[in-house]
Amino acid sequence: MWDLPGGHMDIGESLEETAIRETFEETGIILNNIELIKLVSGKDAIVQDTNGVETHYVTAIYSCTDFSGELRGSTEGQEVAFFNLDAVPQPMSKSVQAVVDYLKQKSGGAE
Repeated sequence: MWDLPGGHMDIGESLEETAIRETFEETGIILNNIELIKLVSGKDAIVQDTNGVETHYVTAIYSCTDFSGELRGSTEGQEVAFFNLDAVPQPMSKSVQAVVDYLKQKSGGAE
């Protein structure tokens, strides 16, 4: 399933520090000048695992156009890629769908 880089916060870490660290660990990309674009919570943030256990997440989604590094997979995500909004492959996580929907709405439906 296609998902966004992410994970648990370390003790004392800010949301921004977590986003930067997790993105680097999972993709090899170093983020600069990130901007919070959306918090995802509520019914869109409830995930059920293969054993039927539900977890309720709160996800902070950031935007970044200033980055460096070499895109690579990790043990948490074998494939990593950039996609246009209209070309995000299925299946995608609820977080990815929330971002795609939000960005399409914000831009009036255009890429």
